[in-house]
Amino acid sequence: MPLRIGHGRGPDPSSTRAGSIQDRQHGRRDRTAPLRRSGTDRRAATSGLQPYGACHDRRAASQRQSGPASRLRAGGIPLRPEDHGAAVRDVFVGVDLGGTGSRFVARGPQGVIRTSVLKTAELGAGSRETRLERLVGTIHRLVPLGDTLAGIGIGATGPVDRGAGVIHNFDTLPKFSEIRLVAEVETRLKVPVIIENDAVVAAIGEHRLGAGEGASRMLMVTLGTGIGAAFLVNGEPFRGPNGMHPETGHIPIVSGIGRCYCGAEGCWEQVASRSALQAMLRQHLPSDVPAKEVIPLAAASVGRNPFIREAFDTYGSLVGRGLSILHTHYLPSVTVLGGSAAAYLHLFEEKLHRAIERTPAFAVASAIHVARLGDEAGAIGAALVAQDQFAKR
Repeated sequence: MPLRIGHGRGPDPSSTRAGSIQDRQHGRRDRTAPLRRSGTDRRAATSGLQPYGACHDRRAASQRQSGPASRLRAGGIPLRPEDHGAAVRDVFVGVDLGGTGSRFVARGPQGVIRTSVLKTAELGAGSRETRLERLVGTIHRLVPLGDTLAGIGIGATGPVDRGAGVIHNFDTLPKFSEIRLVAEVETRLKVPVIIENDAVVAAIGEHRLGAGEGASRMLMVTLGTGIGAAFLVNGEPFRGPNGMHPETGHIPIVSGIGRCYCGAEGCWEQVASRSALQAMLRQHLPSDVPAKEVIPLAAASVGRNPFIREAFDTYGSLVGRGLSILHTHYLPSVTVLGGSAAAYLHLFEEKLHRAIERTPAFAVASAIHVARLGDEAGAIGAALVAQDQFAKR
């Protein structure tokens, strides 16, 4: 049965008591009737969460009042309606568990309602029970008062066993690996949950609402903590015979750099992930620069520092080398680059294109775009997967 949200708080993240949120008591209010509040009160009741589009300027806010077409922010992503009235909405939550950051999106009939971002280290702190309670608490607090949590989609760095609902990746997601994650979340929230590879959900988000919209053959590559890739044919992900997702970030493309945690040597993600780009650039910056500022600071000085220019060129060649292999195998009509490093494509695209050049007989005509949904592509795609799977027909 879908979870009807009648209060503004989720479970206490520090709590270690198992059980359904529906069984928790929050004061003496009659919990059979949803609490009605104004939009302002609802936002206040969910401290730390941001209504989608709240950070946009006054012009965007005023445009939201002028009709359906104006309820879109740049990139065509629906904004949250200011007030949905008395009608109860089915809300689907998408979760993108990344190696560095985890993103949460609540999506209703009109599009994205709320978003939340947590560092994965923060989300995964504490005991197993505390981690799970923090995860379900974040999901629960995303759903507006009076609405119904109808399903949850989770995208995670692989390998992911979709049937068992388990992540097998101690190197990137150690705090959520080898846990029956789907079953644990379903037990606590009493709603259906589905889990997918993170690149697959990002690809689905971009294919439905982003840079790959409507493409018959779309390749999605995410350049983040590692590298993920997914290939969609008419919107459906390509899978292996056992339903497993191909881990194309672990294609060996170089030698002499040591073994990857997967067991192979010289994997693509070892040299072309966002983490790899940060490591290249850090050599040319002061040692006290925080990790999250390395790429932006280097990008700002690329025209003045030849060593940084060379690092971006090298990175572009390495990204292109892996793309060349995937283009040869999959023959995509559209390639979408996501993950935080993709935002800097303009600084390395020349070398990337040079690395994938072929003679006319072997060239693959694939348009390359930066993800339109940005870092939220995975969470939005996960919510769409849940909606496809669990929406009332």
